[in-house]
Amino acid sequence: MAVKAKKIKKAALPAKKLQRAAANAEGIWVNTGNGAAIGIISGNSSSGTGRRLLQGPKDKTATMETMMTKGKAQMDRAAQDAASFGRDNAEAMMKFGQTFAKGFEEIMREAAAIAQTSAEKQAQFVKQAMSTKTLNEWAEVQNKMAQANFDDFMEGATKISELSVKLLTESFEPFSNQMNEVMKKAGAGICAA
Repeated sequence: MAVKAKKIKKAALPAKKLQRAAANAEGIWVNTGNGAAIGIISGNSSSGTGRRLLQGPKDKTATMETMMTKGKAQMDRAAQDAASFGRDNAEAMMKFGQTFAKGFEEIMREAAAIAQTSAEKQAQFVKQAMSTKTLNEWAEVQNKMAQANFDDFMEGATKISELSVKLLTESFEPFSNQMNEVMKKAGAGICAA
């Protein structure tokens, strides 16, 4: 007595029910390892009206081995890519830190030099202001000091700004290179697929 198998789409069945259905039906099933199986089944009824849903090789074991081998190779490649990506990111982060520290040190040296030069000029202007004999001479020294301070400020701000742009450009270069490599790999992977 043949049992009429129902058409099942990706349904999870207990292993015993699947074995009973498998005795009277053809199809593809995958054991999930937890006592259940997932299958697509088409069976032969007693009147012979059943039909095969999926056409595939007669040897289902070979099909499963092929799927498992390909899956393992893909997972291995994905794990290697992830490890490589993490290692490359760590290297980029190290390069960023080193470059940023050196650049910031250079900015701080320049700021200290600007401050020292400014202090020396202020001391000279104070000496000149103290040596004046009239109010007009003192006002003239004061105007020179104001103009010199403004010029020094603009010069120092320009130097610090240029160094900051240089610092950021050089610091983020490793990240930029890493992103370019990732985009190339992603593009190659999409083209290959």
